[in-house]
Amino acid sequence: MKKQTRAAREQVAAGPSRGALYVPTPASVLDGCGDSFHAADEKRQKASTQFFADTGLMALLCHHDHVLWLVNMTLTRENQHYALVLVKHLFDHLPAKMTVGLLYDISCQLEHSCQKWKLLDDGILSRLKFGISVFHVLSHTKGVW
Repeated sequence: MKKQTRAAREQVAAGPSRGALYVPTPASVLDGCGDSFHAADEKRQKASTQFFADTGLMALLCHHDHVLWLVNMTLTRENQHYALVLVKHLFDHLPAKMTVGLLYDISCQLEHSCQKWKLLDDGILSRLKFGISVFHVLSHTKGVW
């Protein structure tokens, strides 16, 4: 998935829209999001590999907070391919018509990347609903309240 993510981002063409009802988040909002959060900043080093090979864990949980799968993070940044591989693995184990809600602190960035660079196929994207927590929504509405 890491290679696929990197290759997709190197392509210049933008991904297709998701239909008439889909309203993409404006680029200005996504840029502000990326600037506001450490997790959205893939260039920011948050851990060191000087002493340990793994820099963290990313987990996929069900709505009961049970761990479904874990991945070892081996890079010093929270790259999107960790979340993407978990989502792809989940859909490999689900019925073909099941829809999934994904609550992720920077899912606005993840959805934008998936649309722009086609990181997940349309069969998955059409069944995936992205959501963010109130904590993250507040960063998008600074000064509005």
